[in-house]
Amino acid sequence: MTPTLLFLLASAGPAAEPTLHVDKQTADKGVIVGGPPLRHTFTLSHPGPAGTFVITGVEAECGCLHNKISRRVLKTGDTSEFTLEVNTLTQPDGPNAWQVKVKYQFEPDTGPIVTGVLDLAIVGKVKREVSVTPPQLAFSTSGASEETLTVADRRAGKTLTVLKATTTNPHLTATVGPAVVTNGQKTQPITLALSVDAPPGQTDDTVVLTTDDPVYAELRVPVRVVKKRPGDATAFPDALTLRFVKGQAEISGLVQFRADGKPISIAKVECAAGGVAVKASSGMGRVQTIRVTVTPAMAGRAGESKAVVTMAEPPGQVLTIPITWGD
Repeated sequence: MTPTLLFLLASAGPAAEPTLHVDKQTADKGVIVGGPPLRHTFTLSHPGPAGTFVITGVEAECGCLHNKISRRVLKTGDTSEFTLEVNTLTQPDGPNAWQVKVKYQFEPDTGPIVTGVLDLAIVGKVKREVSVTPPQLAFSTSGASEETLTVADRRAGKTLTVLKATTTNPHLTATVGPAVVTNGQKTQPITLALSVDAPPGQTDDTVVLTTDDPVYAELRVPVRVVKKRPGDATAFPDALTLRFVKGQAEISGLVQFRADGKPISIAKVECAAGGVAVKASSGMGRVQTIRVTVTPAMAGRAGESKAVVTMAEPPGQVLTIPITWGD
């Protein structure tokens, strides 16, 4: 090999790792009407080199995010539509950023497999004129139960009316009540009734509210149903909301577990969100706890996740605790 060729090879440096391509990693949506689902589709592509990209997973910072991928395996020249949906009903007013990490691996025709991560985000400023209280709901009961959602419209002039309410759970019915105007604000109750025949276990469902306003044509309210069996452990609270105050870098909260006075114990607790730490008490007792801590890495940012608690006693019971945080 000649000295000149050796010099050229050395100066070229290592070859760049192949990356999944997208034209813009951040979609700026400007001012966003809070309430209806917000969707954006990113086009992922494989421009080269020779080999195959395989999308292996998606990691989201917020439980309010859902995604759909049209194609997970891309050969050279292929594209995939990645649609990200935000449930803006649960998001605070003001500037927000919703981020996901698309994990992938590149399998070249020859050579070792290379792994990588593509960061994607939607940003915008949420403006809330119509609200649903609470924006998400949880049932935790051993029998029949009722809860009420309240839709409020603060706009002057024409205000919306909820025409229909449906649920994704056959044991959960929704009844639309009459609207009332008080001090210029229109409110309308939606009564949710859980049947005594609902089977034991936990489901994540949705209440879909259809209105007469094209801007707010559909409002989707997340509902968690926990139907308990005698002797099951119960969480207090069954959902945890944490708020930063000015100058506070870290916030934490406790969730307690009881089972009608019987001794219980926690086998493990897990939370997939980065920047959120969870720790469970040890041993056996009539009350057990988990501590959820939102670390300084998440300071000044709103988010949602969940803590998944697996009980050792009662054996095999799994409880999921929704967690939200923000200013």
